[in-house]
Amino acid sequence: MKIGQGMGRTASGWVGFCLATMFATVSTVMPAWAVEPGQAAPPDAKPPATATAAMAAATEPKPQATDPEGIYREGLEAQKIDDFLLSVNLFRRAAEGGYVPAMVKLAEVLDRAEENSQALEWYEKAVKADNPQGFLGLGVLLIGGDVGTDRVKEGLEWIRKAVDRRLAEAMVIQAGILASGRYADKEKADPEGGLKLLNEAAEIGHVPAMQELIKIYNDGLWGLQPDPAKVRQWQGRVKTALAAAKPGTKP
Repeated sequence: MKIGQGMGRTASGWVGFCLATMFATVSTVMPAWAVEPGQAAPPDAKPPATATAAMAAATEPKPQATDPEGIYREGLEAQKIDDFLLSVNLFRRAAEGGYVPAMVKLAEVLDRAEENSQALEWYEKAVKADNPQGFLGLGVLLIGGDVGTDRVKEGLEWIRKAVDRRLAEAMVIQAGILASGRYADKEKADPEGGLKLLNEAAEIGHVPAMQELIKIYNDGLWGLQPDPAKVRQWQGRVKTALAAAKPGTKP
């Protein structure tokens, strides 16, 4: 999906229906201790300790998974260090091995890279495997219009199916759709229905839904008046949920 078009991929972006995707570029500078082949290094030129450690870590052999789930997890680790090409290759291997979460993750990565046709292919494979995350990913891709405007209604249906499976991310997205009436034909906007769905997502512990409620009650959105008491209530719930998610931390 192109930046600025369609809908955000994460729950917390849904009140404004915006997508913010950031890609960082890194300039590589030749270190002072590096020399061209055949040239002698200065006598006092030594690799920094951190560079030495990094080189040792890079050359140290690491076990490679052979099962699809293990390959997928290696892809997640590559993604954490922003190794895009490696993560895509690993996700693809795991997806081709039949691991459904890898199909979804590969589709998401391809979607962000605007490789829409490939993203569509893998979302549809995840959908055939009856994966709710696949339902949501396919739905959001289709309503964004990146693969044609003739499949928007189909996209809305896939999002609703993900909601039926109680996928919290889908519930937040559907709440935004209802509240705005953006994709309704002759139907009116339904902020009350959207708020109900958002509360349901928050009650099952979905922190982004709680954060949306804070924003709604703080700014008086969706036809509501600002409600400081509700803001404090949900801020407390967010704090408790985040603390509970940290190992060894008491809420």
